[in-house]
Amino acid sequence: MISRLFLSLGVLLGLGSAAIQAHEVRQIGAYTLAVGFRAEPAFEDVVNAVDIFLNRTADNKAISVRDGDVVDLQVEVQFRDAEDLDAAILAAAPLQEPPSQDFAVSNRYNA
Repeated sequence: MISRLFLSLGVLLGLGSAAIQAHEVRQIGAYTLAVGFRAEPAFEDVVNAVDIFLNRTADNKAISVRDGDVVDLQVEVQFRDAEDLDAAILAAAPLQEPPSQDFAVSNRYNA
């Protein structure tokens, strides 16, 4: 029974880290963001959300509204000519609502 519990916990922890690995990590000024889809992998015609993890780069501290940090995130969705940062933007639109803080994870924001 104990070995099954540890195995299940290990599988759950492994799945959690796989979702983070699917996110793209970028440093923007003093902050490090990991951005991806809430449900990975993303499929066409399946509802999903933007998923953002936000930390201060200097000390890797989680940036959390609940801890008193001020967070003002805005997301623009872009359709590009290719999967490249320098690719031409064919269409772009801001999300209607800004990301809000996740209930369980202090540095996670979803929209």
